[in-house]
Amino acid sequence: MDPSTNVYGIVGLIVVIIFISITIFVLFKPKKTPQSISVNGPFDLSKSQSIVPMSLDNNGFLKNGAGTFQCFVYMDSLTRTGEVNTCGIQPNQPSCTSGLYGECPCSNINDCGNCDHPGYREIFSLYGVYRFEVMNVPDAGRQNAVSAQLIVRTTDTTRAYIETISLPPLPAQKWTLISVTRTGREITIYYDDGIVSSSKLLNLPVETNAGGYISRAGASGLSGTIGLIYLTEEVMKTPAIAAKYTNMTDTRGAPINIESKMGDFSAATQFYKSSPLLSNLFSFPRMSNIDPIPVLGGGGAGTQVSPLYNVRSSYA
Repeated sequence: MDPSTNVYGIVGLIVVIIFISITIFVLFKPKKTPQSISVNGPFDLSKSQSIVPMSLDNNGFLKNGAGTFQCFVYMDSLTRTGEVNTCGIQPNQPSCTSGLYGECPCSNINDCGNCDHPGYREIFSLYGVYRFEVMNVPDAGRQNAVSAQLIVRTTDTTRAYIETISLPPLPAQKWTLISVTRTGREITIYYDDGIVSSSKLLNLPVETNAGGYISRAGASGLSGTIGLIYLTEEVMKTPAIAAKYTNMTDTRGAPINIESKMGDFSAATQFYKSSPLLSNLFSFPRMSNIDPIPVLGGGGAGTQVSPLYNVRSSYA
């Protein structure tokens, strides 16, 4: 027998074995289970504090380019005076034409303090990269709500920026499930079970832990509660978020698991909850089915809710 024939046969057999092995691996390899973090709380919003221990570190949302962050927020009361937010041409000021913030170049790659928004206070922050903030006074267009926005620290490899996503006012004296999903540069934000903003950032979000923490919440001057924090590498879609919201809340939209743990945590909340008259009087419409309009300026590109949003409300 020709020795070369044996060589070809052996090589062919090896190729077949390798092909079969690769096929089996591709077809039957175990799927990775998305890592997630859950912290019930509740936590007081009147002071800044860490709400997710570093021992539960999970950087999937930060480094893998995709994930979901959720929390329930209840704002007890609002400041009536003393908050000023003047429009202008400075990078950290809103436009006098549109009322929106544009992209703000940070003073250096590690310091974005020059882009802080006067008058706004932090509800929650993720890794020092994503921050949900509110103006702690009644919104001009809706007296029992506050102006809200999500800011994101981004980079183009040469410098850092602060990009701002304008959001519909956040209801006060009402529990709201806030969900933030990320897929690459695309950021989608939900209130309760409905999308309120979907936009694409101009640059990529920073993928290093700029804050030295996973998540913190609260600020001096705020009065309220945050709880049922959830962080996962999975990008939750609208049906999953809507189903979770329905399963976790009662008929008034209040989270069932937090309600049983509140105790005397928030005096204002307990007074509100103990009075059937106030509870019914302040059952505000659930924000859903918001019709976005094109961005008027600043922030990311794409569809985004502006102060001129159109809301179709339904009472819980």
